[in-house]
Amino acid sequence: MKGIVCINKPKGMTSSDVVVKVRNILSRAIGEKQKAGHFGTLDPDGQGVLIVGIGTANRLFDYVLKKDKTYRAAFCFGKETDTLDESGKVTATDNAKVTAEDVKAVLPRFIGKLMQMPPQYSALSINGVKAYTLARKGIEAPLQAREIEIYSVDLLGEIAKNSFEFRINCSSGTYIRSIARDMAKSLNTLGYMKYIIRERSGSISLNDCVTLEEFEKEPVKYVLSFEKLLPLKRYALQADMAQKALNGLVLNSLEDMPKGDFYLETDGEIKAVCEAIKGKLVLKTRI
Repeated sequence: MKGIVCINKPKGMTSSDVVVKVRNILSRAIGEKQKAGHFGTLDPDGQGVLIVGIGTANRLFDYVLKKDKTYRAAFCFGKETDTLDESGKVTATDNAKVTAEDVKAVLPRFIGKLMQMPPQYSALSINGVKAYTLARKGIEAPLQAREIEIYSVDLLGEIAKNSFEFRINCSSGTYIRSIARDMAKSLNTLGYMKYIIRERSGSISLNDCVTLEEFEKEPVKYVLSFEKLLPLKRYALQADMAQKALNGLVLNSLEDMPKGDFYLETDGEIKAVCEAIKGKLVLKTRI
């Protein structure tokens, strides 16, 4: 089986926990072991869109990784934690009083291409060791600022004293916890992320997702085509020609190939992602 499962991840589970549960449920339902992996991690405290690839659909990871994301998140000002989220240990506080008008005044600073420093508690690898592993040992990882892009930040409202909810559209690789930290600095205070909900990942939104409980009841029903995740045009070839392409041969003199990336199809089944380069069909990824 190959496809995707779109899960509305609950708070308190790691992304890996969700993958294991989806894999086990589906393996039992089908009667044979299935391979599974997620397309972009979500913090244990995070909720929302988590895309789980099944079988060879996981080979599309690199295509999906760079897709834009939308989050709904709450920031609390006047306090900071070591993890920059609610589950962390409080490391500092102040007596700042932040208003909605204060927040609106600094929002323009968080639009566009920015250099962002990732949190110390992150899954970034430092010489093969996760940054959060070092942080838990009291070791500061030598992280580097990375370019990200924030397309929009909308203030949705004040949910409590010094606490505000936002909707953020951003590029892949953006740390929302870092935005909370940096926005607090712009407001001359401290801050952390109270909660986060991923509402969209690429072409997949919360409306496409099911809970783990729903998935467990009818697992096969909720395995979707990976075309929903990566909508590309199809290009059909006869089996013999398709096999040549799948073997890595560059095919010439083909007609009506789509521009850019496309799915190679034969006998009604998608076999690979290919690319048209100067009129030649070039294999990129077998599926």
